[in-house]
Amino acid sequence: MPNPHFPLLAYPQFLEPLTETVIRDLFRPTADEVRWVWQTSNAPEARLGLLCLLKSYPHLGRFPRPRDIPASIVEFLAKHAGLPVASLEHYPKRTLLRHQIEIRNYLGVNAWSEAAAAVATETMQRLAGGRAHFSDLINGAIEALIAARFELPALSTLRRLAGHVHASTMNAWLAKVSERLTDPMCAGLEKLLVVPEGATESAFADLCRPAKRPSRDHLDEAIEQLNRVIDLALPKDVLAEVPVSRIEAGPRKHGD
Repeated sequence: MPNPHFPLLAYPQFLEPLTETVIRDLFRPTADEVRWVWQTSNAPEARLGLLCLLKSYPHLGRFPRPRDIPASIVEFLAKHAGLPVASLEHYPKRTLLRHQIEIRNYLGVNAWSEAAAAVATETMQRLAGGRAHFSDLINGAIEALIAARFELPALSTLRRLAGHVHASTMNAWLAKVSERLTDPMCAGLEKLLVVPEGATESAFADLCRPAKRPSRDHLDEAIEQLNRVIDLALPKDVLAEVPVSRIEAGPRKHGD
């Protein structure tokens, strides 16, 4: 079951399950589309591949690998367009590239490029200041790219861009905080990591220990732990400009 605290990635995929109703509603070609396919390509196999790519792009925001297009979609389009059913496994690369160009021109969309990467990066940088989740950066970039009519790149490319933006933003905030820390503050923070003689863990590990079940016996211990945290609180100006969402959320994995 999805965790509601961690947004899912909005990277488009073929819907599952692909029922007959879903395929009919989402992939039925119009008369104009079929006519365009006939005018653009001659061989039946090439026409089928062209039609499959044409109908897949609007739902994915990109061109899938021909072999990744579900057979049920290929069969539906072949039957609907009066073409023989054929496998797309051996789609000639030169034909595939030419068809992608033709489809972009027909749909009025642009290939992934440096300009598209700039749109994605700028969107992520804008969102990084106030979003606590790594996936928000990717989802925001996907939305911006589609709105700007750019083809989506591979998900790994978006993850790499988000990782760079996330690291750059975090490093900038950490640099600001580091500049504001006085020597006594640094000494106090470093002392938290020292394991005293005879102890088994540092003061920091002790502070991070989960609270015990609420009870009268544990109340004094919880209050003592809370007071230690309060005593360690840094002046507000040290964390100025760092978004509250980042302070509260703490570090997360890239996939979160």
